[in-house]
Amino acid sequence: MSFEAIEEASREPICLIPPNEARVDVVFNHLNKSAADNLLFLFTNSRATTYAPGESGPALKSLLKDISEKPPNVDIKYSKSTIYCFDSEAFRFVVAAAPPNRLSFSDDCKRDYENSWRRGVGECERLFKHIISLPPHKVRDTLSLNTAIQNINLLTKPLADIAKNIADNQNELQIHKSRMEVFKGDIEQLRKHLYIPTVDIETAPLDMPKTVCGDKECCTMREINGVTKTHYKSDCHSPCYLEYDDGNIMGNKGLLDCIAFNNYVDIGQPAYYDPAELSPDMKVTEGSLNSDGKILAVPSQRIISEMCFVCGHCYQSHLHINYETSIKKTKIRDNKKYRRINNAVEAAKVKQQHIWELEAKIVELAVETEIISKSMARFACFLKENALTPFNDAFGDYVRYLIKNEKTNASQTTGADKDESGNTAEKLELLLDAYNRQRQVFKDVMDDNVSKRVSISIDEIDNSIGELCHLKWNGNKIEELLECERNTRVKNHEIQMEVSHELPEGATLFNKIKKYIIEQN
Repeated sequence: MSFEAIEEASREPICLIPPNEARVDVVFNHLNKSAADNLLFLFTNSRATTYAPGESGPALKSLLKDISEKPPNVDIKYSKSTIYCFDSEAFRFVVAAAPPNRLSFSDDCKRDYENSWRRGVGECERLFKHIISLPPHKVRDTLSLNTAIQNINLLTKPLADIAKNIADNQNELQIHKSRMEVFKGDIEQLRKHLYIPTVDIETAPLDMPKTVCGDKECCTMREINGVTKTHYKSDCHSPCYLEYDDGNIMGNKGLLDCIAFNNYVDIGQPAYYDPAELSPDMKVTEGSLNSDGKILAVPSQRIISEMCFVCGHCYQSHLHINYETSIKKTKIRDNKKYRRINNAVEAAKVKQQHIWELEAKIVELAVETEIISKSMARFACFLKENALTPFNDAFGDYVRYLIKNEKTNASQTTGADKDESGNTAEKLELLLDAYNRQRQVFKDVMDDNVSKRVSISIDEIDNSIGELCHLKWNGNKIEELLECERNTRVKNHEIQMEVSHELPEGATLFNKIKKYIIEQN
């Protein structure tokens, strides 16, 4: 979906679904709401289900009902005019029967394949007639929407983490400002206090993504460089490459496909299977490919649980992470100030200027927090307005999780640390309130202008991302985290899509390669 003539090449979004694939919801997370009227459902390999949707049918109907009943309440037609069932057996028969293969088949087999062929031709004719009757869908709209959604999802966790970091910095600045206001020391002591305290986030991309538990029983609070930080002590699955991501940070439904939430029970004896006969729920023995090209596998039943088989907590308490962060406290000094202090008058002047600098940075950080909350509110309304599936408030949920962590920190510490955690929690609550208010403002504007078709454009989303990446104090860090998320997603996708093939010892090609290696050595 990336070549130039895409609008001419793709008129209709077509979902190709195996008839016994119960997990079909992932398809709709990549579609624009405008695609709803043009969706067609093609069920492949359907001869085994007598040319019917099979297990995918009920799962799909349930999902479409869910999409219709929940905001944004999109109705997707699911009827004979949008359902098409195919099978490729007839094509395989033609290839097998034609030269040079010339395989022979019984009359019963031939009749089955002829029936499959006629059925497929009829479905194709019906499909093309229906496509011609529909207005073309602008695929570029869906592509642009997907790009915007991807950027928003990549930014959600970094922006929440940076918002917390801003609150930590404001706490440090306020504490230092209070010290400066009551400072009574001499010039030499004053020089030691002329610094801007900074709490930096340092990012370390993981070699491999993992699923961790965020429940308080699976977390410990560690003080690092004077800042209390949540440490996830339970790696429930590592490495963990999710095939599906609903955009949530906490409670991502894609985690239900993670090994930590799946168990397999054997329901048969080990046997060798043709690779084409393998099902996703079979346990395959690595390195078991025999000389006939068959693989040793055990039929098994998949048990999916919302409770983790490793730690016992619900998937909604779990996170899938690509990077880890650490905190570094630094003191930024301006050596030029030291040279201007020669007497008490100059000392008083420098002290006041320093207090003003601290106040100015506190205000500037507050402005950046406001920009973050407004941007995320805009992003949330954009997703809710355009997405086909129900909206997930990933940012709000994650900020609430951070607030809960800070309150836990405050309850487990004393003195200044307790006050800092409490102040950070209060600032995050203010951020959440501002975010919810901004969301309501955007929603009201869009509702009031619904007849004028006023909505948030993709250009506005791009401009908001640009504004975030150019913030004075946190722009570089936002850009760094966004790039980190992009790179890790690309890397993880490449690893996930890798396919390894093992040749049996008796394979001709294997022997040739082995002989070549021996000769070279």
